[in-house]
Amino acid sequence: MFVAPARVGGVGELLHRRLIAEIDRQAVAVAFRAPDFVGSVLHVDGVGVDPFADDPLCDPLAVLFGYACHATTLLVDRYSGDWPGYAVEYLRERYPGATVAYLPGCGGDQNPYPRRSLELAKQHGRTMANAVTAAVEAARRPVRGPLRLVYEEPTLRFDGPPTDDELARMRDSDDPFWSRHGELLAEERERTGDIRTEYPYPMQAVGFGTDLTMLALAGEAVVDYALLLKDRFDGPLWVAAYANDGFTYVPTARVLSQGGYEGGEVTKFRRYPGRLDPSVEARVLRNAEALIERVR
Repeated sequence: MFVAPARVGGVGELLHRRLIAEIDRQAVAVAFRAPDFVGSVLHVDGVGVDPFADDPLCDPLAVLFGYACHATTLLVDRYSGDWPGYAVEYLRERYPGATVAYLPGCGGDQNPYPRRSLELAKQHGRTMANAVTAAVEAARRPVRGPLRLVYEEPTLRFDGPPTDDELARMRDSDDPFWSRHGELLAEERERTGDIRTEYPYPMQAVGFGTDLTMLALAGEAVVDYALLLKDRFDGPLWVAAYANDGFTYVPTARVLSQGGYEGGEVTKFRRYPGRLDPSVEARVLRNAEALIERVR
């Protein structure tokens, strides 16, 4: 097995979701494309599984790649794999005998840019496929063992739970999403006698000796987690999200303090009692570091 990591500096189509402007009472993304823009310089990892140890540059049997960005070029008005789907399609064309798969990164607060057309989804997919191809066809480093795997579910805590009066105000809200959210929580309290305030958060690490470490976080983790963990550890570290459980957005303390959609407004679209409390960043990082150390 060989891994070829490549650093893609501001692929040009990544926009920080949380830099927004209020226009006509709707949140509209502001277009920033500077290469040093927060979150725009991330790792694209191409992994080629090669049966010929003496010929490391032959075409791979498999390619697994990841990037920290939402697949939201298109609106939810059609079935589409968006830019990751097109990237997979183009890579399958380039490597017709290979199995190609995409592993989402910590893109909870990252959007593709520009967006909202099928041609742009294809364009972003082509850009990603080109970057992955460059990584796969570069000189590869061997990934050896021993293989170590760990999985845990540390507890994350929510703010709350809401009082009966707060639930009543939610249910009476003119916002249909808040109203439905209040109904769901009231039903939970009636059914169980309480509203949960904790959640077992799936976290998983896979170590290939000291050659590569992969960490998988559940939910829509924001990009801060990948950047913070890469700064804390030497050696190749691949941080993925959306793994083992859909859950909800997983913000850092910074995102929580800023508020906004990822910082708490998403609550009304979920069954959870409120936003995650400020201890979330410390809990996720502490457990992530422990898992990484165990597989190295």
